[in-house]
Amino acid sequence: MIADLFSGARGWEARSDVEAVGFEHDRDACRTSAAAGRPTIRCDLFDYPIPSCDLEGLIASPPCQPFSRAGKRAGIAELQAVVAHIDRCAAGWHEPEADWRRDPRIGLVVEPLRWALAKRPDWITWEQVPDVLPIWEACARVLRVQGWSAWTGCLSAEQYGVPQTRERAFLLASRSKLAQPPQPTHQAYRPGEPALTLETVDLFGDTVLPWVSMADALGWGLPDRPCWTVAGGGTETGGAEPIANAANQARLEVLTRGQRGDAFNPERRPAWALTSKTDSWVLDVIAGPGYRTAGDGPRQNAPGSVKITLEDALTLQSFPRDWPLQGTKTSKFRQVGNAVPPVLAAAVLDAVAPRR
Repeated sequence: MIADLFSGARGWEARSDVEAVGFEHDRDACRTSAAAGRPTIRCDLFDYPIPSCDLEGLIASPPCQPFSRAGKRAGIAELQAVVAHIDRCAAGWHEPEADWRRDPRIGLVVEPLRWALAKRPDWITWEQVPDVLPIWEACARVLRVQGWSAWTGCLSAEQYGVPQTRERAFLLASRSKLAQPPQPTHQAYRPGEPALTLETVDLFGDTVLPWVSMADALGWGLPDRPCWTVAGGGTETGGAEPIANAANQARLEVLTRGQRGDAFNPERRPAWALTSKTDSWVLDVIAGPGYRTAGDGPRQNAPGSVKITLEDALTLQSFPRDWPLQGTKTSKFRQVGNAVPPVLAAAVLDAVAPRR
């Protein structure tokens, strides 16, 4: 069996041939998994007993809210305590001495290690926000002592064909081969640098493709750059991050501006990262993305601002556009924003999991 802890809307498997059993607490995410034909156990991993069956692989994307820069960051205050606990597990798992009172979700970040030491799967892929990298590095030290090859580091989504600049920390481990990250397939986005073109790729033999811009992904005239990071957002999930607003007819205005080549479309670049609050992210003609807050109404409805639909958010996160999300509109956006981008996830899995 392959286990996918905190499986959410199944970003790890939506573009991969890996078949996993999900473990998830959110009701709507479990309903989405069912609609997508993915078996899922609804449970609280703090209380759920580790299954007695063997594990081939262990996937995990613990809740990011305690560590997200968009939230209260209670997990950052506990970071050294979490790392110290993990280091004490070098000889085998033992229960945390702390109760993570600042935020009980902090303890969930060490649950994948508990499962790994109990079941010793052949391969492991874990993902979190960049500030969790010290925790993944501590876990990697423990896994190496226990016989795994392990790699930790940050990967940026636009370098794997996802049309947004979303950076995440990963831990990859294997008991049967050298653990190493997937090779980038697309150009990294750096502000001010021009995009590669297919002509220059062919002419100079570049080994990577141009990044996928937001405009190319959606097929309409937003700034030619990958999208901003798609993230959970919202008070419940750690605070809002970007995207758009206003009436859909603004798309025509934006498209014609891009065709005229004026200031709205000065360069080709990836878009910023999306969140579950996509419907309140303001993208206007001159500025980058912004938030709709109290008193922000006029900007929210300013000429040239554009509304991103749920289907657009799925596309920018690299899900299939018809992924069967369940629940309210807010819940659907949260599921998309909280997921690992499926195209990036598929590249990571291909680097670690045996080919099926």
